[in-house]
Amino acid sequence: MEVLVCIKIVPDIEMVIPTDWIKVKDLKSLDIGYVNNIINTFDQCALELALRLGDKAKKNGIDYKLSIISIGGEECEPVLKNIFPLKVDRIIRIENEKEINNNPLAIATIIGNAINKLGPFDLIFFGIQASEYDNGQVGLVVAEILELPCVTNVTEIDLGESYTIITHQTDIGLETIHIDTPVVLTVGNTSDIYLRLATLKDKIKARGRNIELFSLEQLGLCSQKL
Repeated sequence: MEVLVCIKIVPDIEMVIPTDWIKVKDLKSLDIGYVNNIINTFDQCALELALRLGDKAKKNGIDYKLSIISIGGEECEPVLKNIFPLKVDRIIRIENEKEINNNPLAIATIIGNAINKLGPFDLIFFGIQASEYDNGQVGLVVAEILELPCVTNVTEIDLGESYTIITHQTDIGLETIHIDTPVVLTVGNTSDIYLRLATLKDKIKARGRNIELFSLEQLGLCSQKL
């Protein structure tokens, strides 16, 4: 089973000094150069769900490969490298210098092209939205680009004999469905899903592993047209 988690590295907004918020009108004019970068909160939930599914797959003797993909510059590398000790098989960073944080279509176009080039994948995870602009559209647009079904607000996932068992939040409560792969999943903020911490042993084992770097040109895209 090939699984992909799409994550975004974002500034830790909670570290912003409260008085700095008073001085600005919007996020673009906020000086956040002093805060650390982290994995977007919803993406952390998506990654942990994928890791839990991997634990179940391996117990059942299912071949399970987990890949991570992220768009960003070199500033993302330290955070991405810290994911390797969680026993991720592959981490891919797509280099992009153009400001596209508030452009869901551009982000989805890049990710969709990357999936077509680097896939296929059985399950494609997204956090439901990013902390900066809260558009909540990228996962849905990627599903549309790839012509795949999309299940939103996923809270739990399991494996059946020939299908995937997905529980997700609806307007009237939780619903469990059986669905064939490939499928796109967006994960919301659930109360009992926290990204695990790597052990020291796993951190030592992961030393020296490298992130794969792709340019937009390698994905058949032109930054000027995004």
